[in-house]
Parts: sequence; structure tokens; C-alpha cells
Amino acid sequence: MYFLVVNKVLPGAGKAGLAEAVPAHIQWTKNKIASGEIVQAGRWGAAGGMVILKADDPVKAEALLQGDPLIQSGLVSYEMDRFYPDVEI
Repeated sequence: MYFLVVNKVLPGAGKAGLAEAVPAHIQWTKNKIASGEIVQAGRWGAAGGMVILKADDPVKAEALLQGDPLIQSGLVSYEMDRFYPDVEI
């Protein structure tokens, strides 16, 4: 199954906190791409990101997201929903 995640930097997020969390988030993302758990990721809009991840079910997808340092920092909100690609990824 694929899931689309959109995250947005919260209005109260400080630059110092983001400067600390973003490098760890990028490394985590690279590791998950290498393992096949993340299919694609990147910036979305002025203050957010988008991720397509692969997991067996929504519970496992949520567990995967909870490992993201940016989400753990509490500086972003996110929404996740099932993604149905028209072309096999």
C-alpha cells in the first residue's frame, strides 16, 4: 500500500528548532528511501513537505512516520491518507 503524507511547519515553529531538526529529518528520509519505505519525498509549498511512503497497512505507515525527527520535534503537523497510483511505482 502507498500513503501520501503532507506536512506543514507550524506557525510557532522557531528557526532554531527547525535548523536542528531538519538535518536529522533529511538523513532519516534518505535512510527510508534506501530501505524502500519511502518512494519519494520533497518540499511542498513555502513551508511544508510531501512524502509517498510504502507500508503494509495504515498502522505501520503511522509507526513509520513517528520515527521522523521532524514529526518527533513537534514543529510540523501532518495529514496522511491512502494513495492509489495510476501507474505502478
